[in-house]
Amino acid sequence: MGPDAIVYGSVLSPIQVTGVTDATSISCNGAHCIVQRSDGTVMTWGQNGSGQSGLGSASQTAPPTVVPGVSNVVAVGTGDYTTLAVLADGTALGWGNALGYTFCDQSIVFNAIRPTPTPIPGLTGLRAADAGTSHSLFLHTNGTVTACGANGYGEVVPFRFPGIPYVASVPGISGATAISAGWVQSFALLNGVAPFIRVHPGSKAVQAGQPVILTVEAGGQAPLIYQWQKGLDILVDGDRISGAASTQFTIDPAQQSDAGSYFVQVANTAGLVNSVTVTLTVTCPAGDMDCDGFIDGADVGAFVPCLGGPGRLVPPPGCPAADFDAGDVDNDRDVDARDFARFQNCFNGDELPVDPGCGNP
Repeated sequence: MGPDAIVYGSVLSPIQVTGVTDATSISCNGAHCIVQRSDGTVMTWGQNGSGQSGLGSASQTAPPTVVPGVSNVVAVGTGDYTTLAVLADGTALGWGNALGYTFCDQSIVFNAIRPTPTPIPGLTGLRAADAGTSHSLFLHTNGTVTACGANGYGEVVPFRFPGIPYVASVPGISGATAISAGWVQSFALLNGVAPFIRVHPGSKAVQAGQPVILTVEAGGQAPLIYQWQKGLDILVDGDRISGAASTQFTIDPAQQSDAGSYFVQVANTAGLVNSVTVTLTVTCPAGDMDCDGFIDGADVGAFVPCLGGPGRLVPPPGCPAADFDAGDVDNDRDVDARDFARFQNCFNGDELPVDPGCGNP
C-alpha cells in the first residue's frame, strides 16, 4: 500500500504492503507506520509532516523506506506524531514531534521536530516502548514502567501535577510484560493476575450410594491450579474420588464417612485463593445399616442391635443413631420386626446398590 492510498483513499480489504520486507513486528499510529526487521533495521512510511518517518526532513508523505543509521532494534512503537525504537543495549531512539516532551528530554523546545533518530536520554534497561498523542511509555526489563510527556489526564502519573510535562517512574507497577499508550491513556499488562472465584461450590445433602459433584468457576492468569480439600486433608484421585485437581470434584458413590466440610484452593504464579467452605451431608437409605450405599450381609448384623420393640423413640444401647434411622424402614420411630421383614425383602445377598423400592412388602 503506497502513501497515496494512506492519505487519500480507504482500503476496504487486506492487501500486501508493497516494498516492506523481512518484517518481524509493526506499530502504527496517526497515519504512519514502522516495522522492525529481522536484521535489526526498521522501515517507516506514511505521513511525515512532523518528521516521524525519520528520514531527515519533514514532508507530506514517505514511501516504505529503511531508516538510515538505525540498527540492533528489538522493539518499536509509535504515537500520533512520534516514532520510537528500543535497541538491543536497552536504550531508545526517538524521532518526530516532541509534543509534550514525548522524548523525555525537557531541555528541548516544546513541539519541536526531530526529523532524524535521536537517543532518548536517561533511559536504560528497556524492552519496549509506545507513545500516545503527547506522552510516551517505556517498559524496563525489570517490569517497571517510565512515562514522560504531558499529564493533563493523568496519563503519565495518575493524579499528579496535571498538565505539567515531566519524566517519572509510574508508581505501583511491577512485573509488567507489555505496555500500550492511547491518545490520553496508558496501559500495562502485568505478569499474572491473581486467581479469583467467579462461582463458589455449594453445600450438598445426598444419600449414601449417590454421587456427589462439587464445582467451582475461577478466573485469573493461566494456568490455574486446583486442589480440593476436606478439612485439612488434601484430596487425591482414586477409588471413589475423581477431579481432586480440577474444576469439578466427584465422589461416587458417597459414603457416610465422606460427610464433612470441603473447599477448593485455586493458585497461579501470582497468588492463591480459597473458595467458601461447604458442607456435605450423607444420610443412610432405609435398610442400609452401615451407610455404605449397599444393602448386603454387613447390614444384617448391624440390624439386630437396633431392634427394640414397638414404641422405642431412641436407639437402644449398641445401635448408632444413624443406624437406627436407617433401620426404621417404615419411619414410625422404632425399629422392630416389621422393619426387619421389609429389610429382608430388600436384601438379596449380592451387594447391589439400594433399591428405590426397598421397604415395600
